[in-house]
Amino acid sequence: MDNAEELNVKLFRKLESELAEYKQKLLSMPAGEILTHAYEYTIREDIVYDLEYNDLSAEQASALLKLDKPLEAIYQKFEHMDCSYMSMIHQAIELKADDLIMTRKCDQPEIGR
Repeated sequence: MDNAEELNVKLFRKLESELAEYKQKLLSMPAGEILTHAYEYTIREDIVYDLEYNDLSAEQASALLKLDKPLEAIYQKFEHMDCSYMSMIHQAIELKADDLIMTRKCDQPEIGR
């Protein structure tokens, strides 16, 4: 295993551990409070999932490993990014509606045939 791969494995394990701690913290809360944090948990889970399948450079992994809570830091960075998440949601709504319209048009018999 080369240095970059080794550092990525260490980082992934550290992120997994941090996610498990966060999950335990959530599970100690009342159900309503847990729901308030569901989005945050999902994003953190996606961050861990991404790093399971995508490697960073040795320098990047090393920099993140130096943090006490790299998952928290990555999540905070994500939260402050100008993401188009809501535009993707709206696009999915429009695409589904268009699919339904197209299906309905295809199912209607043509007049005059």
